[in-house]
Amino acid sequence: MRLWLFYFGLAACVLGYIFVGLGIVLFPISIFCLMYAGVYNIGFWIMIVGNILGFSMSLFLVVEKIATMFV
Repeated sequence: MRLWLFYFGLAACVLGYIFVGLGIVLFPISIFCLMYAGVYNIGFWIMIVGNILGFSMSLFLVVEKIATMFV
């Protein structure tokens, strides 16, 4: 088990929620680290769901910001 990758994925997920604009990059990195860590417990599944929700939110907000620049 590569537990440090799990914690790195957790940190990337938290930073993705704090800096929403960087979530486009941080959430996929977090998912990669979580999958590669080999830790498959309930925390893993909560983090995966959180990453998917955060990535969707981040993508929506970035596209909304770009769209309002043209209106």
